[in-house]
Amino acid sequence: MTIDQSAWHYEVPDFPRELANEQGGVHIAFFLRWMIENGFSGAELQEEYPDIQKKVKENEIEAFDLLTVFFDGVLLEEDFTPEGARFANAYYLEKETFSRANGNYLEDYEGIMPQLEHIKGFERIYQGVIYNESNYEEVKKTVDRRFKAYQKWLENNSDPKR
Repeated sequence: MTIDQSAWHYEVPDFPRELANEQGGVHIAFFLRWMIENGFSGAELQEEYPDIQKKVKENEIEAFDLLTVFFDGVLLEEDFTPEGARFANAYYLEKETFSRANGNYLEDYEGIMPQLEHIKGFERIYQGVIYNESNYEEVKKTVDRRFKAYQKWLENNSDPKR
């Protein structure tokens, strides 16, 4: 199942044509990086890049490049371990029980957007956010907090798939 894809964010009528299409995937790349750094990368990625977690953490490989080249801009459920896929679905997708009660990734991203560095002239849109280390650190804090909430939520929820 598709979780998100860059094209959904640049193939919209209001996407500024002055921006590279890849800008539609910056928020996805931040999430992908968090997932990889936290050990949730799936078998195919680990097979292709056996030490992917270390390389991403040490910035030898950028998640943004992985998203655009390896994943072709598309983030799929099967790109993660089963546990990672459950978290991605629960947090990223707005219709899931956890995200309805606690907020979803895109809402959180929009909430911190004013704190993130943007391409000059595109400060008011999420597609204008620059993929860089300081922006990732802000996103990371938010996803870390939500993951802790998700773990607590799982402890109290009888259906761990939700």
